[in-house]
Amino acid sequence: MERRKKYIDLIVQIDRDGNMTPKEILWEDGRRFIVQKVLDKRHAITSAGGAAVCFTCILAGRRRDIYREKERWYVLI
Repeated sequence: MERRKKYIDLIVQIDRDGNMTPKEILWEDGRRFIVQKVLDKRHAITSAGGAAVCFTCILAGRRRDIYREKERWYVLI
């Protein structure tokens, strides 16, 4: 099954050195998902195509990847 990009609204913390840390996903239906922990950050080529920075996170007790592509954020669904 092919996955596709789902662009999301995201609350991000940016520290004084410019490092970004995802904090909360705001889903289009109004649900909010707190990023409980960031496990990893790396450059990746996604199965949906394109290069991105991948943040592997824990959300609602589950491991999930959040991607940053230039100035936009997405998940694969």
